[in-house]
Amino acid sequence: MVRRALRLLLESDDRFAVVGESPDGQEGLQLALSQRPSLALIDVELPSMSGIEIIRQLAEQAPDVRTIALSMHKQRSYVGEAIRAGASAYLVKHSAPEDLVHAIDSVMAGKSYVSPEIAAVLMQQMQGEGGAPVDDPSILTPREREILALVAQGLSSKEIASDLDLSARTVDSHRLQIMRKLNIHSVAALTKYAIRCGLTTLE
Repeated sequence: MVRRALRLLLESDDRFAVVGESPDGQEGLQLALSQRPSLALIDVELPSMSGIEIIRQLAEQAPDVRTIALSMHKQRSYVGEAIRAGASAYLVKHSAPEDLVHAIDSVMAGKSYVSPEIAAVLMQQMQGEGGAPVDDPSILTPREREILALVAQGLSSKEIASDLDLSARTVDSHRLQIMRKLNIHSVAALTKYAIRCGLTTLE
């Protein structure tokens, strides 16, 4: 019922096209990896694989697919876990329909979004209250930490792509995701962060 309602809502806006849906976590992940949509709406609680794990694997394997976490939970732990996994937005299921549209617009514009009623929760996460410390690189996926270390060593996206056997576009997507997660917007600042967190031997 929820998926059908979401589909009807999205298809009522001619800017959106639903390319697939699934009630199962593992199946949903494979669908997203094969279809490579611009954005995936992912329920946090799914059978066979959690939505958080799907978000995490998409961040690793398909960083060009942006994700929005949907959940009935408003607790700080759920919000923080989804954001750390790579979600660009977090919505509670009883949000107003226009909140979903606003979330999609924000995410596709390269911004983050959370349901208005839990904005204070995310602020606490960003300030390191009850969540990962600001200088804790665990907020990044293993691949993101690897790329951050190479960026800090002065390598270009093309050079990093060659070293890791990735496309330059994929590396650029990872860099964008790293900057978004850390709220850092320059290579110099990324380098300082990497040194501070022990991700590179540069001094």
